[in-house]
Amino acid sequence: MSYRQQPRLTRFRVEVGHSQVIVLACDAVEAVREARLALGRDMPRLWDVIHQLDDGQFVVQAVWNAGTSAVPFAGPGGAHGSAAGS
Repeated sequence: MSYRQQPRLTRFRVEVGHSQVIVLACDAVEAVREARLALGRDMPRLWDVIHQLDDGQFVVQAVWNAGTSAVPFAGPGGAHGSAAGS
């Protein structure tokens, strides 16, 4: 009997402009994809604008625990966001 290991999901805060959403994803690329869907649902009149944005315009941060600050996450294209005090 075999089973497929489920991918480990991480909670990400994704920001673009003045909007932000929290999504569950495997990596930063998937987090941006999920954020586009969530923002498109939240702001249907801006759906086309949201889906035409470059991935680099999204700031993606992995959120570890509610009691700690978010840690910037470096995706495949480099760092998304910047660490405070770095």
